[in-house]
Amino acid sequence: MWSRVAVVLVALSFMLALPTQAQQPHWLLGEWYGEFPNVDPASRYGAGRTLTVTSVDAGGATASGTWATRAGATPVSLAIAGETVTFTTPGSVGASYKLTRSGNKLEGPWQTTGTSRLSGNITLQKK
Repeated sequence: MWSRVAVVLVALSFMLALPTQAQQPHWLLGEWYGEFPNVDPASRYGAGRTLTVTSVDAGGATASGTWATRAGATPVSLAIAGETVTFTTPGSVGASYKLTRSGNKLEGPWQTTGTSRLSGNITLQKK
């Protein structure tokens, strides 16, 4: 019996001595900036948008952050499926986004969710 205990203790000491690999931060974390084409930069909200992703769940399926315009930042919840991120901004000027990662860019379509139906494409570059 003592030999079994000794074997288990030796095995545990080897496991504890092995270096652990540092986990890489999720690719989505950080700031992403872009501008809407054909939007007047002098308008109330401006043309620029910043998506700041502050956390990604352990499974990598959801994330939290903010969507910011010149008028301020709004909290958003994001769904992640592989290289694609989807989220919706609330309010009367809200919109839904489906962006796909291509290197250090997120690109894809958006569509307003309010009464006026506007749509287009946007590209966000990681800062």
